[in-house]
Amino acid sequence: MSEPNDFSDPRRVLEEINRPIPLRLASDSLRDDEAVVLGAVSVHGLALGYASARVSRSKNVVLVAVKECGMALRYADPELQSDKEIV
Repeated sequence: MSEPNDFSDPRRVLEEINRPIPLRLASDSLRDDEAVVLGAVSVHGLALGYASARVSRSKNVVLVAVKECGMALRYADPELQSDKEIV
């Protein structure tokens, strides 16, 4: 089992994904892991604000985040902010 504050372990982040805080506390490598971020934004779209720049350019991740919470669009890559499929 992971330490209570160990957010470098993907299992720990996914265990806590129903809370918005884990992605903020996650390691940079997990913030750059598309699967981890996708799990987070599917529950809390605004978690996109804690994703890496690379992941915030992922159309799939942004679509899921915006579907969950429209305000997540502000954290998407600028090119995706004007994408007709997302907006």
